[in-house]
Amino acid sequence: MQLRGWLERLCAKVNPKREPLDSEALEELRRKHNARCIAFKLLIAANNQALEIMSDMESAQEGERLFGMHYVRSQCARVLANVHQILVQFQDLGGPCPELFEQFSIIQGKIYSELASASRASSGPLLLNISDVWREHVDSVGPKVASLAHAARRLNLNTPEGFVVTAQASDAFLGREELASFIDARIQAADVNRPDELFTMSSAIQQAILKSNLPEEVQSQIKEAANKIQAKFGDSVRWAVRSSALGEDLLEASFAGQYRTVLNVPTEDIAESCKQVIASKYGVTAISYRLAKGVEEEDAQMCVACMRMVNAASGGVVYTQDPLGDHPGRMIITAALGLPKSVVDGEAQSDIFILDRRTLEVVESNVALKRSKLICDLESGIQQVEISQEEGAKASLGEMAIELIARSALRLEQHFGHPQDVEFAFDQEGQLYILQTRPLQVHEKVVGNAPQQVHEDAEVLVCGGMTASQGAAAGEVFILRKDIDAVRCPDKAVAVTKMASPRWAPLLHRISALVTEQGTVAGHLGNVAREFNVPAIFGLNGCVEKLENVGLVTVDADSRTIYAGMIYELLRKRPHKPRPMLGSSVHERLERVMQHIAPLNLLDPKASDFAPANCSTLHDITRYCHEKAVGVMFSSEKDQYGLHQLSKQLFHKVPMQYWVIDLGCGTTGEDRGKFILLEDILSRPMLCIWEGMTAKPMESAPIDMKGFMSVLTEAATNPNLEAASESGFMMRNYFMVSDEFCNLQSRFGFHFCTVESCMGDIAAENYAAFQFKGGAADMRRRVLRAEMIRDILEEFDFRTEVKQDALFARIEGLDKEATGKRLKILGYMIIHTRQLDMVMANATVAASKKESMLQDVYKMLEK
Repeated sequence: MQLRGWLERLCAKVNPKREPLDSEALEELRRKHNARCIAFKLLIAANNQALEIMSDMESAQEGERLFGMHYVRSQCARVLANVHQILVQFQDLGGPCPELFEQFSIIQGKIYSELASASRASSGPLLLNISDVWREHVDSVGPKVASLAHAARRLNLNTPEGFVVTAQASDAFLGREELASFIDARIQAADVNRPDELFTMSSAIQQAILKSNLPEEVQSQIKEAANKIQAKFGDSVRWAVRSSALGEDLLEASFAGQYRTVLNVPTEDIAESCKQVIASKYGVTAISYRLAKGVEEEDAQMCVACMRMVNAASGGVVYTQDPLGDHPGRMIITAALGLPKSVVDGEAQSDIFILDRRTLEVVESNVALKRSKLICDLESGIQQVEISQEEGAKASLGEMAIELIARSALRLEQHFGHPQDVEFAFDQEGQLYILQTRPLQVHEKVVGNAPQQVHEDAEVLVCGGMTASQGAAAGEVFILRKDIDAVRCPDKAVAVTKMASPRWAPLLHRISALVTEQGTVAGHLGNVAREFNVPAIFGLNGCVEKLENVGLVTVDADSRTIYAGMIYELLRKRPHKPRPMLGSSVHERLERVMQHIAPLNLLDPKASDFAPANCSTLHDITRYCHEKAVGVMFSSEKDQYGLHQLSKQLFHKVPMQYWVIDLGCGTTGEDRGKFILLEDILSRPMLCIWEGMTAKPMESAPIDMKGFMSVLTEAATNPNLEAASESGFMMRNYFMVSDEFCNLQSRFGFHFCTVESCMGDIAAENYAAFQFKGGAADMRRRVLRAEMIRDILEEFDFRTEVKQDALFARIEGLDKEATGKRLKILGYMIIHTRQLDMVMANATVAASKKESMLQDVYKMLEK
């Protein structure tokens, strides 16, 4: 009786009887309430947008999908705009904002500081002779030219004479206002994850560049430098115009074959060829590669090397080590007759020589029957010509040539301190020229990666060729024939084609495996496949015809075998592909800005540090405003009392302990006095929550006496436990609803939970959020209960976080039906988790209860 009397006195104190407001006061309150409802809905909408953007950026942090600095900047701008909108609406609700705006400005400044591009030298020469280049000039001439010039000077190796159009010259060209604005606009308008938009954007930008003229000073200096070399070597001099972009030819990002090379160019056409190379920065292959590698636009400034053309009798590529890591004591030379371009493009029948690195002895050779070679031609620049069977049967390199290029390549490796990928050519007089040297990525051989035992019933479709990139993968076969096939190729496909051409490189970040009829390990496409860890088999004769229309296959590049169907024994034992964006400059920039966006430091609304001054991230600001919005909306005692008159008590068979506040279009508006019927509710999310709440009658949890006594003891001794919050408004259970929105504030005894949802026709805007906290048991039991609820919700794809006894769960981006199912689950959890803290210390009983609840939920969803 004493307890009953205490409760009655408490209720009288919290809810004293008052005279009803008169009609004028009630109308004024209704007007104020409508204005606040509008501000509240706008705040909620901005809050949801901000959280969705943060979630998307956190997903990007995983490094599995491709994005560039445009994504980082645009997402930062969007999240800042939405958080600012939250503050504006919070201010309109009457929330204390000056300090919040101050914190927002500080965070915004930090984000802008992280986004600021690293300053580069804007002044410098427009042209440099390659003989005058030192490694210190790398930011002006690019790593390719800097390494070549350094090797020629320090090692006295032959390299072609020439000059380089610097990054400053390229900037002067592309940075002109009209062209720069056009490029920026096209990049911002395109969705680079859609191949069709990427192709359209790439074509438009390249055409705009080709139609523009190089600055007159750049053209003048090109002409002057070319004339000096022509005076030395005669009027017959032709040119190789090649890219040397900043960020090119690095270990983790070689850009192999991604930019344009123009060969055998007449002197009068050098300027036009330079524009073609500069335009290739925006080619589909180059853009895709930059995105996949996370290279920032500012870090890919284009420099152009203009070198005297070597009329090659033969040429190719040297790998100073085995790039697959199978034979660490070997080096590989791949060569062909004529220009080495046919080797690096993967379009030639090439000879392969494998050498012992210590003795330079050829331990294995494979001389191909070559049917053609690529040569210089005065009319067309370069031309593929057929050769006789006798000439095609000869080795492209003799013993002395093999030893000479091997020794030169090993000197380069020793000098640079890393395995090298060296492109070379022998001219018609047998003189060796080093055309390019760059770091070679050597994959470590996976310990225990011996051929896996495959089930005897596994059907071998085709085998042979050579391993261009290790690993195993499965997917549906897709045949690549035309450029448009790069757009049509589905994600996770096994791409099969005739030529190992660099034009297929944009696909490598989204296909499972690659198989070609021609090509070698030394080609550009093989290089890029290894960088992306895409299993690849090259040189597999007849694979296009044999694999067309076969459907699902498994490619085992290590054993050079393709099986029908999915061979799980192979796939399980292969390492997962690494996330391509990790470690890139773009990813690092995203990581830095996310430090000011995503971390949540304000966790407990009751804590003394839950204050505007402690909002150190945008997430903190959204959390603070969202948490305080309801309290601010019903801040004054008069407002609370008046809103009790505006709210309607839900009547379903009997009066329920829930009140409904219509934020607009959430009910039929039928006047039933102080009550509202369930059939009057139009709010779709509320109806789903209610369906879950009433799906199964609440059962009393099995009484665990220790748990029961824990509750009684904690309730009697813990002064921080409150049976209700400060306001009379919060003592009730309120649904605030519109047709597509619902916010439920529910409190029973010592348990408090919130459900909030938007559920409409646009999946991207849908979400369901759940917060649960409290209980009268000791902290250990309350934490165990929060963890049990977390485990159940994670079964249904909720993202969850547990902080002591507080649970936060969220899911978004689902269609209306799927969102409704999640709301039914949350409704069920509200009703059936109240007494769980009393049984959580008994692991057996708790596990049984969890299993029972899961079965209830599955049965509910099946109806």
